[in-house]
Amino acid sequence: MIGGGLNKDLTVSVYGASEKALDLQPDGSFSCAWSNLYADPEQGLLRFYHDRNRKTIYQLNLDNNSFRETELSQKETDTLDDWELKPLSFVSINDFDSIESLVSITLGEIYPDSDFDSASSSDGSSTSKKMENFSASADSGMSNVDWALNYDMVVREKPDRKSGKLYTLPEATVIQVTDTWTNEQETWGKLQEGGWICLKDADYVYAFNTDTPVAPDTQYADDWNKSYRQTVQTIASDSKYDTCRDYYPSWYLWEDAGYKIPVLVVKTGISEADFKLEFFLAQKTGVQKLAETGAGHSTFSSDGQTGVFYRLMAHMGVEVVDKFTLSSGNLTSEKLSSRQDVLDYQNPIGEIWYFQNAAAFQ
Repeated sequence: MIGGGLNKDLTVSVYGASEKALDLQPDGSFSCAWSNLYADPEQGLLRFYHDRNRKTIYQLNLDNNSFRETELSQKETDTLDDWELKPLSFVSINDFDSIESLVSITLGEIYPDSDFDSASSSDGSSTSKKMENFSASADSGMSNVDWALNYDMVVREKPDRKSGKLYTLPEATVIQVTDTWTNEQETWGKLQEGGWICLKDADYVYAFNTDTPVAPDTQYADDWNKSYRQTVQTIASDSKYDTCRDYYPSWYLWEDAGYKIPVLVVKTGISEADFKLEFFLAQKTGVQKLAETGAGHSTFSSDGQTGVFYRLMAHMGVEVVDKFTLSSGNLTSEKLSSRQDVLDYQNPIGEIWYFQNAAAFQ
């Protein structure tokens, strides 16, 4: 669990390694100020700390029910593979749907990279039996439509990467999805002719809905991640941030924008009145700025629709919800609702966009 009013106050408390959790006591805690957390297959949980000119990576461990944090040596740091690092994100305690999932949480869900075939949920049922009820987790609005593949994809017997392989479909194949299954990490589609194919996961969008307007194919930069990193660094180098350490550029990679690569979304500004989102796309000719919109007192989210995201503005009793659509490089908006004198703001639509510190871009 993470808490703290400002970046400098952020603290993470770790629960569940001992019986202390039964008494609502953490097994340990550590500062997460000016930091990002990543999971690495070799080193485990890592904290990337960056404040001004100091950059340090710490390895986090729980040994014998006690917590410890160890600084990685330069040699250990050099062996890290950027592509293997998976960022850890946190869910708001006000997101009741996510909290409800804790009722039947399994050991493998706590640390997704771990492989616990015999893990059991809190109600005693096995994970494998729970996975068989595919239709119970289906996403509305995603089935009975055509999808186009962004990559060569494997078709499997069930919506599980460990399930048997049936065959492979090449990039650009158009498939018809008759049913879908999703969890917190992946969304799978059931093919009309049988078998399941992964449509997207936490890292990639493998297919897009052809019924949704998608921007025309462009010459994307092969090293788009490096281009985006340079863009973020350039924005963060603005001198106005030198005296505003609590307000620093942050970024998010929007996977469902409708392109074959993510769209870079950067939150800029040094006050709520100054905040805005800027959208960028890496192409062969350079990084192109697609659009921008205001971001003061706002939370952004998306629900899996290609090229669609939402803004929930909530401030001093005023609540406004806008739907944005990015199509062919143009951003349009539609006001969904507006309320005054609000005491209990509504939850964002879909999954919240969690922005990361500019210094942590990989």
